[in-house]
Amino acid sequence: MHVLSNCPVALEQGRYTWRHDSVLSNIIALIRTKLVDGSRLYSDLPGLLAPGGGSIPPYVLVTNLRPDIFIVNEASREVILFELTCPWDTNIARSHAFKEDKYAPLIADLSRSYKTYNFSIEISVRGQVSSGNKSRLKAFVYRACEDPKPIFKSMVQACSKAALLTSFSIFAARNEPTWENPSLLITH
Repeated sequence: MHVLSNCPVALEQGRYTWRHDSVLSNIIALIRTKLVDGSRLYSDLPGLLAPGGGSIPPYVLVTNLRPDIFIVNEASREVILFELTCPWDTNIARSHAFKEDKYAPLIADLSRSYKTYNFSIEISVRGQVSSGNKSRLKAFVYRACEDPKPIFKSMVQACSKAALLTSFSIFAARNEPTWENPSLLITH
């Protein structure tokens, strides 16, 4: 547990960020070309930043919060927030509650102008995707994508595999004093 989710050295070196961004990259790779017509996807990942930085375009709302994925559809006046956490298995519920609370004010602000959907998802460091998270992933894919059914099954598998393989790499490197961020791991 310490090596995979509580080590301050691993956190400082970016090991956990690499795992998180690898799982997130798999999600984005699966949905990006399948979004509902008229939707635009933004993320904190390189190449996907909103104009001016961050993940929320300033024409939508100026905020310092940066959800992992932000999808906006101006034609339907809808926005989708997606926030990913990769906690230890026993911290899934606590991590979910924390993210829901953190983004509640942003959702209230966005809801004044847009129909707003929020998805806080937790994929455990050991690749566990709980039934609640499967349901939220499914709702996210069905809200964001044109042909969601084939994407959903691939997404659960890709997220689980990415979390598990990156955690294995983090564990295998536990005695290495330095960490050079490898490329993000895409599993499909």
